[in-house]
Order: sequence, then C-alpha cells, then structure tokens
Amino acid sequence: MKYELSFLIPNLGPKEKEELLQKVEKEINSLEGKIEEKFIEKKFFARLVEKQKDGFLGVIIFTIEAQNLKNLRKNLNSNKNILKTMIEKKKKMAKQTSRFEKLIKPRTPILDANEQHEVKKAKVKIEDLDQKLEEILE
Repeated sequence: MKYELSFLIPNLGPKEKEELLQKVEKEINSLEGKIEEKFIEKKFFARLVEKQKDGFLGVIIFTIEAQNLKNLRKNLNSNKNILKTMIEKKKKMAKQTSRFEKLIKPRTPILDANEQHEVKKAKVKIEDLDQKLEEILE
C-alpha cells in the first residue's frame, strides 16, 4: 500500500537533521518499504508543539505492507527527536498530487485558447487612450 508520512522535528543542526532523516528512511527500508519521494523544510508552527515554536516538517511518500505499518508507527513514536507523526493512506487515482508536489509547484492559472485570445484582443493603443482621456477631461 502507498502511504504518506508527515512528521515534525525540533530545530536541529544540519548534521542531526540529516541523521534523523536517514534513520527514518532506514526504518522504512528495514520493514521492506520503498521510498518514492521525500521532502524536509523549515517551518514555523502555528502553535506550540512540545514547547517548540519552530522546527522542520518532513514528508516521505512510500509503499509498505500493511502488517509492517504498525511496527513503523511504534518505532517512530519511540524516537524522542520526532515531535509529531501522521501517516495517511494514499488513495489510488489516475493522477495523484501529493503534499510534496503542492509545496514545491506554485499554482498558476491556466487559460484556454479562447481566454488567451480575449486577453490579446483586449490590448488598447496609446492613441485611443489619449483620445478617451481628452474626452473625459473636456
């Protein structure tokens, strides 16, 4: 099954942060899981989490057998450097957008051909603007 692990860790140094991330990856791999994507980013928490104002948000998307998931949760919860964890089952869809993709890719409006034509058509010449301005000021 495909899962998404989100976890919060305190504000650690770069070496400790990398070691913790590798430890989580190693734990997933030891339970016969396969990591597909991973992401970690500095975040300011909306509220205090275990008396911490800021830290890191890590997201790992992986596949693992359902019977091994319980052991993974147990091992993650026993780690004192991980403040909070959440594991979500990913639904199977034709095109699946993960939180990872949403964090990295900014949303841009997509215009169809008709809307693009209208935007191009809406451009006005400077002479026409000057004429309208003179009419308004008179």
